[in-house]
Amino acid sequence: SPKFGFAVDQEPIKTEIANADAVKEEYTMLIRGGVDPDEYFPKFKAALETAGIQAILDEQKKQLDVFLQSK
Repeated sequence: SPKFGFAVDQEPIKTEIANADAVKEEYTMLIRGGVDPDEYFPKFKAALETAGIQAILDEQKKQLDVFLQSK
């Protein structure tokens, strides 16, 4: 796989990762199936968006693109 050896540098997104981890902890009951997903998934998704999930995804993609171009 061309992605072999790739690892994300978390430094530029450490705050967003910490925020997303906190959201994950808050919504553990959803992840484990303990609540109605129709009610809680939209709240979980919105909380992740507020936490900066898009910045995490964008940074990971940017780093992967640079990695792949260097091969």
